[in-house]
Order: sequence, then structure tokens, then C-alpha cells
Amino acid sequence: MAMVKYDLTPRIAPNLYRHLVFPLLEFTQERQLYPNDQILKAKIDLLNNTNMVDYAMDIHTEVVPQEIRGLLCGFGETEMKITDERKKIEMK
Repeated sequence: MAMVKYDLTPRIAPNLYRHLVFPLLEFTQERQLYPNDQILKAKIDLLNNTNMVDYAMDIHTEVVPQEIRGLLCGFGETEMKITDERKKIEMK
């Protein structure tokens, strides 16, 4: 945990595109600089309002306990919309 004081991720992440922050979060997760649940929640926050629904659902299942997973997961409807849009684009 001594390396946390040298970690620049919190300072540079707000200035990067979302897709560039994910490798940084993966690195900090592998190095265990921060608690795992904190990093997973940061990933979910980044995935909000994106089309990366499958990845968001994977992370969401790691964070939320099995018993309440179905109640809290609102990604199903979004996934259906994105899948429909993808099919329409592929048909063109």
C-alpha cells in the first residue's frame, strides 16, 4: 500500500477518454494498490452511458451478491436496445 502515494491514476484519469482509463484500472487492480471492490465500482461508474453492456454486466456480477443480482441489474433492457441497433446497422 506504500505505492498508493505515488499512484497518479486519480490525477490523470479525469483527463483521459474512458477507454484509456480501463487499462489503468486493470493495472492498479493487479498490483492491489486499492481495494478490489473500489476498483470494480470505479469500472462500473466508467461504463455508465456506454455501449459496453456485456462488460458492465460482467463487472456488475462480481460486485453484487448473487441474491440481489437480478433486482439491481438494469442492463438487460439496454443490452436489448444495443443489440437491436447493432443488427440494424449490420443489415445495411
